[in-house]
Amino acid sequence: MDVPVSLAARQIACSGCALQPLCDATDPVPRGLPAVDARRRLTRGEVLFEEGSPQVAVYAVRAGFLKSCASAPGGALHVLRFLLPGDAAGLEGFGARRHASRAVALDDCEVCEISLRRAQVLCDSFDGVAAHMRALLAGQLAQAQAHGAALATLTASQRVAAFLMEMSARWGERGYSAHAFRLPMDRREMADHLGLTIETVSRILSDFRDRGWAIISGRAVAILDPAALRHCPPLAS
Repeated sequence: MDVPVSLAARQIACSGCALQPLCDATDPVPRGLPAVDARRRLTRGEVLFEEGSPQVAVYAVRAGFLKSCASAPGGALHVLRFLLPGDAAGLEGFGARRHASRAVALDDCEVCEISLRRAQVLCDSFDGVAAHMRALLAGQLAQAQAHGAALATLTASQRVAAFLMEMSARWGERGYSAHAFRLPMDRREMADHLGLTIETVSRILSDFRDRGWAIISGRAVAILDPAALRHCPPLAS
């Protein structure tokens, strides 16, 4: 069921990009300050920006997938979120002008790089752009808080179920099927994001399959009973 998907097939139209307002607005942007400074292609494992590095730009994922990680005790990296086509990366650096996380390509991907100077000029000049950027930041903060609450309050099975439904909703928002989609991460990365072991995640996914709720083969997902996943009871795991 896990069929390789080309980079072109995993692209998103500019109209669906979170940073589209930064490209659409033109005046009073200084002459010679382009909307997109560069389109960068990354290979699997390549780092887009490092935790603690100066912020010089914001990024829009045009194709492929990345993960956002932060340092954890002992020198390990914890996966904070997964970035899909259309998502914005690097916004967390706005306050301190330094990135608070590390962004790493999960596979071959392409990002649009928009200079911090352009973003600042547009936010200062257009109320709509400033409001849009505030909404993006607020959305990422809300996601981080929801993820922290899930780790603190949900059982292992409920975390996995909620994660599958989150991915389902995110693919659906992009115009793709919400019932059959591809996961951008492997089991280890999913387990790390959810605060679980790989064995626990695999056991829960097998349980969901046996119950007829979902089938996960490799990275391909088929949601068979979204209501059951959405209201997953605290199953033994």
